[in-house]
Order: sequence, then C-alpha cells, then structure tokens
Amino acid sequence: MQRRRKQVQRSLIGWAGVFAAAAQGMLVLPAGADYIVRKDGKRLQGLVREETPEMIRFETADRIVLTFSRSEVERVEREESRENLALSAAIYLRRPDFIESSNLLRRALEMGLDARRARQIILEVSPHFLDRMTYMSSTDRKQWLALCEELSRRGRPDPDWTYFRGDMALAMGEPAAAVAAWRSLDAAYFSSQPAKRTRVIQWALPRLIRAANEGRFEECVGMLELLHVLDPARGKSCQVWLALGKASAARRCGNIAEACRLYADEVIPLAPAIGKECLRTLLEPECDVLCERGHFNEALAFVRDYARPHIPELAARLMTKIYRQAIGHYLSNGNWEMARGLLAEGSEYFDAPEREQLKQECYWGEQRSRVSPDDAARHFQLGLELQKRKMNGAAVEEFVLAARSSQLREMAEKQIALIREGEALALLEKIASLYGESRYVEVLDTAEQFRSRYPRSELTDRVDSLARLARTKLAEQSLTAEALALSRIDQARRLLLQGRTDEALDLVDGVLHEQFTTATMATEPLIRARALKQEILKARIAAGAGSGAGKNDTRSAAATVAPFLPGLDPSTVEQLNEDAFKKEIQEILKQLQL
Repeated sequence: MQRRRKQVQRSLIGWAGVFAAAAQGMLVLPAGADYIVRKDGKRLQGLVREETPEMIRFETADRIVLTFSRSEVERVEREESRENLALSAAIYLRRPDFIESSNLLRRALEMGLDARRARQIILEVSPHFLDRMTYMSSTDRKQWLALCEELSRRGRPDPDWTYFRGDMALAMGEPAAAVAAWRSLDAAYFSSQPAKRTRVIQWALPRLIRAANEGRFEECVGMLELLHVLDPARGKSCQVWLALGKASAARRCGNIAEACRLYADEVIPLAPAIGKECLRTLLEPECDVLCERGHFNEALAFVRDYARPHIPELAARLMTKIYRQAIGHYLSNGNWEMARGLLAEGSEYFDAPEREQLKQECYWGEQRSRVSPDDAARHFQLGLELQKRKMNGAAVEEFVLAARSSQLREMAEKQIALIREGEALALLEKIASLYGESRYVEVLDTAEQFRSRYPRSELTDRVDSLARLARTKLAEQSLTAEALALSRIDQARRLLLQGRTDEALDLVDGVLHEQFTTATMATEPLIRARALKQEILKARIAAGAGSGAGKNDTRSAAATVAPFLPGLDPSTVEQLNEDAFKKEIQEILKQLQL
C-alpha cells in the first residue's frame, strides 16, 4: 500500500512538471511523431528535421537536436504530419523530383502548414535544384508553377520569395518573367543584399547592351528600369546608350526626325554634350538636303524644334542659311509674294545691306515680270536700272531680251560686254590680291575659274601671267613645304565636299605630321589643317560612322561587354577637340563596364 502511494505521488509530481513546462513554453509536443530505431534497439520519438544519404538530424520533444549517422540507424518510422510532409518535400526537391515534392507540399498545406513556412523550405533547398529547372518536363513545369503561384497568393510574399521567383524564371529560360519579378523589388532590398544586386547587374547589363546592338529595343525597356532600381548612375548611362542606339537605328532607316527627337528629348537631358554634338552633326547636313529638294518649311521646322531650344548659335546660322536659299529659290521662280513674305519673316537673320538688296531683288524682279517680252525698249531701260544697282545677272537677262530688237541689239550687246568685262576685271583684281598675299595655290584655282567663265576675255593674258608667277613661286625651295601643305588642305576640302571623308582625313593628317623648316611657315597650314580636320571628323559622325551597319559588326559588338556608343566611331571621337563631349562618353563607358 505504501509503495502504491509513492508511485501515485511520483506520477502526480511528473505530470505537474510536464504541465508547468508546457505552461512556460519549455516543452513542445509535436502534432505528429517520428521514431528512430537504432541498431542497438533504442527507439526515440521526435521529428526528423533533415535526412540525407549520410546522416539524419533528429529533434526530440524537448528540442534537443541529435545527429545520427546512417550506420547507427536501423530504420525511420514517420507519421504523416504537415511538418513531416514539408520535410519530405524538401528531401524530394534535393533530388530533384518536382512532382513528388509538389504533391507533398500540397498535402502539407491542406493539413494547415503555413504558406510562409512552405516558401522558406523551398528557398532553403533552392540552391540544390535551380540549375536543374532547365531540364524540367512540361508536366513538372506546369505543376510546379501552379504550386508557386498558390504559395504567392497565400499571404503577402516576402522579398526573398519574389527574388527567388525571378531566379526560377531565369533558370527556366524566361528572362522577361525574371525581369518582371525583380522590377517589383525596391532599391532598399537590393541594397541590403549586395550579392544578389551584383548578380542581377552582371546578368542584365550585358543582355541590355546585346539587345540594343541587335535592335531589340522593346526588350531593353524592362531591363533599363531594373538597372535604374539597382544602380541609378548605371541606369542613367544605359538610358543614354539605349537612346543613342535608337537614334542610330533611326538614322540608318532614314528617319531623321525621330533621331533628332531622341537626341533632343532623351540624350540631352542626361548627357548634354553628347546630345548637342550628335544633334549638331545631324541637323546641318539634313537641312542642306531638305533645301536642295525645296522643302524649306520642313527644314525651318527642324531648326525651330531641335536647334533653337538646345543650340541657339547653330539655329541662328541655319535659319539665315535656309531663309537665304528659300528666298533665292522663290526669286528665281518668280514667286515674289512668297519671297517677300519669307524676307519679312526672317528679317532678323539678315543685316541691313543684305536685307535691302533682297528687297530690291524682289521689287525689280516683280517689275521685270510685268513687262511684255516684246517691249524691248522697256527691257533695255530695266537693264540699265539694274546695272546701276550692281544687279549684273538680272541686267544681262534684260539686255538679252532687249537685243531681240534690231534697233537695240547693238547697244544691248555693248552693255552686256561692259558687264562681263567688269566682272572679269573684279575677278582679276581678286587674283592679284591673292598673289600679293602669297596664296599661290588659290591664285591657280581662281585663275582656272576665270578661264572657264570668261574664255574670250581680253584680260586672260594678265591672268595667265599671274598664274605663271604663282607657279614659279611654288617651285622655289623656300616655299615648297608650306605651299604643298596648303595645296593638300585645299584638295582635302574638295574631297570633303564630295563626301570622301576618309581620303580627306588622310590628306589632312599628312599635313599635320609634315616637318616644316620654320615655325612661321608652319603656322597657317597647321591652323587651317586642324580646323579642317575637326570639320571632317564631325562630318564622319554626321554620316553615322561606326554605327555597326553590317551583321558581322553587330555580332562582334554584341559579344563585347561594353562596346563604344552606338552611332559614334571611337577613333573619330578621340581626335575631336570637344573635351566635355569626350568626358561624358568616357563616364558612360565606365558605367557600362562590369
């Protein structure tokens, strides 16, 4: 009886201890139980936390974690609980067996497993199966993705899970889905995870450059936004890169308006020197082409929209040039009203003498148009009036009309001869002036112009004499080097006007490397050569040199992590004098390198 009483007391004391421990949270009884049967016959109750072919990690009811080698364990007996199912799912993921792990996790969720716990299990095991996802079957992929979507819907997904979804999409070969997942994360998350931030940058940056080189600009948008989150400075450089790529592609397709818009709206706000230089080299040749085709309003619109807000000095020069050509075009076509209207509209771009001259041309042009072709006397009078005002071209035309009359033919031809003689004399004076300034190459060029323009002039002998003297001077040893340099510069300028920029650049470089005998002799050729070289280099940029027109060029650029900026030739840019332009380029290239 006494023994019985002592057993009851010990039992009560034991249960009291259990209840006290449970009340204090010191003892957790699992909802289900696992059993490990050791080879020595001992049987332990708890939960299997981890199981590999080499070992088993086992947690007892009082939270003591034991690790057993496989050689110590006879067998493991499991009870189907949500925790056991989740742990089994993790084991199958390690293999990986996506179908079985999906089924186990779904059963665990049905039994009340928290979605956050399920996500955590997947995240912990993910390094063991991510690289195998490329080889998933369509059935595995569908079932696994459905499970991940369900886990994302159950409660608010944490950033680590969102990052994993991007990692998983990338492993499955779905980069767009990866970018979408990573873009939903804020900068603070990536700042706290430098390894993940670096990994995403190393993946996104080369892909962005490759897509831009291959013209897949829509694909670049998402990666650009992602890079803005990861690294704002690098994102800014990539945005400039992408805008330059789009502009270069637009130029190759002949869409100059779109290229100008990209330079003005997207490049200049981020890289002013680059945007302005690209806009400058594109606008002037395009306006020249439009004026040649007679599209003056379109050329003026280009200048107003793009040059005036960003490059005022270029806008003023182009406006003057376009208005002058447009007014001349309408004057030659007899459209006096349009010419007068343009003169009034663009009067601020002309000085007073030129403005007055254009007004006179409009007035006398209209007067001439009102005279009948048969009224020879009136045409003769108009010729005299125009001759007084030094409007020689129009005067000659009037005298030609007057010469149709037999009565006025002799006087009209005499006036024409006087005008031609005066023009020839003015050109001769110019040749003499050039000779006096020792500009012998220009003397020869101008003399050639004189002969072609006035082949029967009485002044031809004097022009030939000056030309012979210029050749003699050029033949003298003391002036040979400088004269040769000036000749090369003039030849290079002609090649530039013909669009043969490579040949022009070779000639100018030859001048710049020429060894002159004295500094004084070298001054003028060097100054002119340097100025011309800058014109040639800008012309090459305007022509889109180095923009990668061929397929082989595109592939080689795509294989480079950070090639040169689209539409710009590195050797050309390096030789330019614009330091701010080159500095911005170097900064962008630095950001594009990993």
